[in-house]
Amino acid sequence: MSQATNGSCPAARKAPNKVSSLIVGAKCQAKACMVTDLSECSRRYGSSAKTKTLDGVVLEIISMTNPKTNRTANNVRARYDLGGGHLKDVTLHIRSVEVVSESVRANPSPVAVPLPVPPPVTAPAVAPALSPPTSVAAATPPPTPAGTLPPTPAPPTAPSVAQSPTIPVVTSHKVDWFIDDETVLEQIGQPTPRRAWSIKSPIGDVLQAGSNADNRRTKMDVFLLAFPPESLVSSCRNTNVVLENIGKPTTTVGELLKFFGVIILATRFEFESRASLWSDTSTSPFIPAPAFGETGMKRRRFDDIWSCLRWGDQPSERPERMSSEQYRWLLVDDFVEQFNEHMAQAFVPSEHICVDESISRWYGQGGHWINMGLPCYVAIDRKPENGCEIQNAACGQSGIMLRLKLFLVSPWSFSGRIVCADSYFASVGAAEELKGNGLKFIGVVKTATKKYPMAYLQALELQGRGDRRGLVARDAEGRPSLIACVWMDRERRYFISNAHGLAPGTPYVRKRWRQLDQTLNADPVRQTLVVEQPKLAEVYYDVCGKIDQHNRDRQDTLGVERKLVTTKWDKRVGLSIFSMIVVNTYRMYMGLTYPRGEGRSQKLFYEQLAEELILNKYDAAMRMPRNSNELPNRMGHCPPAINHLDGTPRMGTHAHVTPTKRKRKGTNLALQGNCRVCRKKTKYLCSCCKDAAVATSKEAWICSTEKGKLCFSRHLQDVHSS
Repeated sequence: MSQATNGSCPAARKAPNKVSSLIVGAKCQAKACMVTDLSECSRRYGSSAKTKTLDGVVLEIISMTNPKTNRTANNVRARYDLGGGHLKDVTLHIRSVEVVSESVRANPSPVAVPLPVPPPVTAPAVAPALSPPTSVAAATPPPTPAGTLPPTPAPPTAPSVAQSPTIPVVTSHKVDWFIDDETVLEQIGQPTPRRAWSIKSPIGDVLQAGSNADNRRTKMDVFLLAFPPESLVSSCRNTNVVLENIGKPTTTVGELLKFFGVIILATRFEFESRASLWSDTSTSPFIPAPAFGETGMKRRRFDDIWSCLRWGDQPSERPERMSSEQYRWLLVDDFVEQFNEHMAQAFVPSEHICVDESISRWYGQGGHWINMGLPCYVAIDRKPENGCEIQNAACGQSGIMLRLKLFLVSPWSFSGRIVCADSYFASVGAAEELKGNGLKFIGVVKTATKKYPMAYLQALELQGRGDRRGLVARDAEGRPSLIACVWMDRERRYFISNAHGLAPGTPYVRKRWRQLDQTLNADPVRQTLVVEQPKLAEVYYDVCGKIDQHNRDRQDTLGVERKLVTTKWDKRVGLSIFSMIVVNTYRMYMGLTYPRGEGRSQKLFYEQLAEELILNKYDAAMRMPRNSNELPNRMGHCPPAINHLDGTPRMGTHAHVTPTKRKRKGTNLALQGNCRVCRKKTKYLCSCCKDAAVATSKEAWICSTEKGKLCFSRHLQDVHSS
């Protein structure tokens, strides 16, 4: 066709050639974002999602004339190759389709391969060498049937120096990343040994999964294992200070446990005002009245403890050198520290630790702009609630909450455990820092891309779900230290790991409905999707959801924050931590009693736990013998509450602390000695050591638990644990 004049329309000049060239079976090209949706292009083609072109074969030319305008629109229905064997039939306007000449397909531009691309780790193969074609005719592929795509010629191979494992393909902030198809499959460092989670009782018993299969330990027993004993005593002491200031009777630990039981029981009811829970009149003949008065705690007494409840020890006046924010945090700092210390000493997590954040629901006063209310107020669009953000760590196997606040994994340093965290924590710097502390790391990178080869991985094209590519970073000695990879699932996931690599993991299976038949009123088809995943993705997704599951149990199933309204931010945050302990109790009890997961429902568990807490006998005093007939028989059986050596009554039935009966010389004061643990003065003794030391006349001095000391607990674990 002759060259058109400058005044002619370009569309009119090109249309005849395009229409005549686009015949059935002809080869064509179209932009990927025109063939499929942009999200599909993004996960397949990465950063080139909007510029990627796809090869296709013309199936049909459709010409339609508009009767009103008498204009003809030419559409092309073609079959395009998305990659990885995925074909898609799409009808596009002829202006969105380009004709591909055979010479262009046989001689692709070398600019089309800007970066060396690592081969897929799922099927590593070496492409055969291609000899350059001598002519266009020699390079023309043989004719193919209509509706099928001809084999695409392999792109020119990148120089071998770029594929060398010793030369980096990309450098990000002085960190070199290499293509090493063998190393990227291996596990970095020593294998992580499997560990079973366990919890230690105050007397040193180690409880693991299935240890309570005989139901010897009640739900309240497990609650007392999960609740920090120091917090139970300090909360009672701090609450009593406020009760005394307003002229109310002080409380005891037993009454405080009953108060906790009433709180849990209240979450099982729907009510508008808290006072209605003590009503004996039902609002419906089909719904019984709550009648909380039968719990033994009157409404006014509950309101007194509720208004005076204190989780931490805050002085009445702020010290001069303390900021207002620090002073307000004192209301909950003790509770958080005691929880962290208790879980670090009593609970042993599995080989995996999940790190994430939680929200304590709060819509009152607070924030950095005002010196009142919640010191740190967080409102995030992606979070369902506003309030106090709490960073926490949980066991990757049992889902039991381990630690709160910033230093989440320090108690388990140099244990070789694997920490799994989301993009809030994940970065190359986090992996390097944890490696220096003797821990491994797997995380998903989104925004913290410093030292991470994000641009390189985004430019890689993936063929389908399950496809992945990876790069390796090395330390100063040349050993693999980090793996950065991209894995294609419903969207692209970018991982950083110094634990597992891209070795094939267990595929995950999902059942989904798919509309395969696009005809009108066609039924959908139920399909089973089997998606390959690397080992690091398998470990990460098995662990990363534990804290989210814990949060859902706390906020939705238990619902203390939703049911019990308060205007005090410290009470709200403290009740959120209390709710975490209650959920921990559920997970501990189910793991100890039903290790195979065949336990009862969670809601029923909370009802039974509330019942045991309300009916607790924590404050019940041991009955003294009334007559000589109840005294022990030296020749027969001795009751455990009686000392078998001298017949005097004891303050406990097993190992316990007891005050000495000896007096100082010349005074009526009790004799004191140095504690075996902390070496401080005390008048208390270990009952077991006292009985065993009768022949040697050595006193076993041990501090009591009155002031929250753990000397006796540590003594039991060290001496009487067997």
